[in-house]
Amino acid sequence: MRVADGRLRRELRRVRSRDWAAVVDELEVGLTSPAAPVRGGDGSLAAMVGVSGPSFRLDAGRRRQVLPHVLSAAAGAGARLARRGG
Repeated sequence: MRVADGRLRRELRRVRSRDWAAVVDELEVGLTSPAAPVRGGDGSLAAMVGVSGPSFRLDAGRRRQVLPHVLSAAAGAGARLARRGG
C-alpha cells in the first residue's frame, strides 16, 4: 500500500507531538499495537515499548486504557537508561 506524502507527513507530525503511535490493522489485518519511545539520557531514541494483540481486544477504548501503562513503562526504561549514562 502506498501512502500519499502529505498524509504521511501529517501523521508523523501527529506522532511526534503526542510521543506515541499505534498501528491498527496496518502491519497485519487483525493486529493492533500501541507503542511509545524509550529515550536515552540525551533524548535520542534508544528503544520502543509497546503491546500487541488482536484488534477486537485492543479496540479504541482498550487502547486508551493500555496507553498510560505503555507510556509509563517507556518513561521508566528511559529514566533507568539515563541513570546508567545511556
